[in-house]
Amino acid sequence: MPYIADSHLKAYCESNINMRKYKYFSFKLFNYFYNQDEKNFKSIKFIIKTTQEKIHKVFTKGLNSEEIIYQRNIFGNCDLIVKIDSFFTLLLKEVTDPFYIFQICSIILWIYYDYKPYAVVITITTILSLIYSVHETRINLVDIQQMARYTCKLNVFRQSEVYYLIIFFN
Repeated sequence: MPYIADSHLKAYCESNINMRKYKYFSFKLFNYFYNQDEKNFKSIKFIIKTTQEKIHKVFTKGLNSEEIIYQRNIFGNCDLIVKIDSFFTLLLKEVTDPFYIFQICSIILWIYYDYKPYAVVITITTILSLIYSVHETRINLVDIQQMARYTCKLNVFRQSEVYYLIIFFN
């Protein structure tokens, strides 16, 4: 494999197909192959031999009930569930953050070396910071949960029929 300074190179391969050697690689989401006639790498392009009308016709006919059930079994319901932990669970998660563990160790150290006023100040600011952080996290989770719940009107195409639905997401 040749040396390439950029780390976005995903793959470099050589293969033999019909007694001809091919070199190709992927770089930043694009695939390239070596053109032996021109002695350079070219981007791989796909030719789609169909019209926009045919694509539109195939993808606008909608799904039948069996296809809907099949896709729902594979992908699940289209639903965003935001779990909101209790205040104490969020507090426990926040306390186990490395910063707060460091703060607790610092408080113990300051108490051990008889810097009790400083330890009290650090304790009070740490507790206030913890409470504020947990409160803000909880408010943000509630806001995200409310944003995930919405109502929209849509047209559903199923086997050449159009249904007008109002869907409540929660």
